Amino acid sequence: MAIQIFDVTTSREVSLLRGYEDRVYSVIFSPDGRTLAAGCEDTLVRLWDVGSGDLLRQFTGHEKTVQAVGFTAEGQILASGSDDRTIRLWDVQSGDELAQFKGHEGGVSSLAFTPDGEIMASASADMTVRLWETVEGKSLGVLRRHTNRVEAVAFSPDGKTLASGGWDWTIRLWEVPSGNQIVKLAGHSGGVKAVAFSPDGKAVASGSADKSICIWEVGPRGRKLQRITGHEGIIFSLAFSPSGKELASGSDDRTIRLWDVASGKEVRRLPESPGLVSAVAFSPNGKHLATANTGFTTLVIRRPSTSTVEAALRPRTEVLPSDLPRLWQDLGDPDLRKAHGVIKALAAAQQLAVAFLEGRVRPAGVMDAGRINLLLKDLQSDNQGLQKIAVEEVLRLGQAAEPSLRQAAVSAPTDKARQRLQELLEKVQSGGQPPEVTRDLRAVDVLLRIKSPEARRVLEKLALGAPESLLTQEAKVALKRMGDKPSPVT
Repeated sequence: MAIQIFDVTTSREVSLLRGYEDRVYSVIFSPDGRTLAAGCEDTLVRLWDVGSGDLLRQFTGHEKTVQAVGFTAEGQILASGSDDRTIRLWDVQSGDELAQFKGHEGGVSSLAFTPDGEIMASASADMTVRLWETVEGKSLGVLRRHTNRVEAVAFSPDGKTLASGGWDWTIRLWEVPSGNQIVKLAGHSGGVKAVAFSPDGKAVASGSADKSICIWEVGPRGRKLQRITGHEGIIFSLAFSPSGKELASGSDDRTIRLWDVASGKEVRRLPESPGLVSAVAFSPNGKHLATANTGFTTLVIRRPSTSTVEAALRPRTEVLPSDLPRLWQDLGDPDLRKAHGVIKALAAAQQLAVAFLEGRVRPAGVMDAGRINLLLKDLQSDNQGLQKIAVEEVLRLGQAAEPSLRQAAVSAPTDKARQRLQELLEKVQSGGQPPEVTRDLRAVDVLLRIKSPEARRVLEKLALGAPESLLTQEAKVALKRMGDKPSPVT
């Protein structure tokens, strides 16, 4: 497995980035073209210096293959989507995880940001596309028209249109942020694996398992402007050059080809890849093309020292006992950057924070069926006070409440009650939760960062809570990341 960077004009390889035996599923240049990010089968996200070929950083946290990566326009935040059904935001400079978005019921296959970085789109094997408010992490909508898994998403240059490609053989164009479908583009005879907008936003390209590339007019008519053939395998990736005159494609036939967009003719073919070409990306100036393939297995990449990275991430702010109540309150703040600062400060406090959190965070209690039925009854009542309490408790339950909510929404006696239950169900699916729940989950993150025997013991207690609780599940994940060694008995 390797990432190759080619000079587009000469087709000469100018850099080879190696460092792992597993497949790379996505690559993207930073907006300034100086760094390259990749999502990998080994659950890691890697960041390289394009000029030197040095590995700058590895982002760890995902539990399964990372299928998608994307930068915000400023290049300060990197997003990654994984088969573990989560999307994570990372601080590029520090390497810290800023946020985690949950809601998809299948692996996340593709990510894209609007040019201003305020909205993120994610595609999933659960047959949906989700729109997210990047800073707050709120779900803006779930787009459900595809009838099979969704493989790719891309925003138009003005951020007003979203394209999605799915295994149902279709491409769909959506209005942003309303989520209304503009048009369904049908013409492929196989699943759509890749989509890309032209730089002027007037056309969108799609690559398919039928071995063809189609270029479509963007708009309500959605005319097919061009059908390009030549590959002998599935088209896994597409990228327009910054000029919009050429289109790069990568396939499992091991070739990377450049096409003239106007004529549909092949104008250049890069040296044959040693394996399936899973991703292609142009540098911002159009001079270089990065490609990911499955052919190399040697491990020769330079890695930053772990001690150096940890030292760079270690907070230096001293925390006093009198600070803890305020930090606990701020831990549930909806401002991700503020909350992240609190997490780092508490992690730096070590045992002081562990003792405090042990007294604040309790294992999730088991919710009996009778209580759930009572909550569902309160949700359908006209008493707003009962409704509010029920909503908060259901959000605390999180995904464990989904089956009961879904069933109640179907059998609700009135349209008003049905709508109320459906809205709550979507909020639960998008990870919506009250500040108290958010605070508890972030406390788990603090304990994981501390990694002391005392922190492990607190996590072990939390992991004994109700199995369906998100807090219990996160505590178990944290223990797994710490390692299987139990805490010493004292």
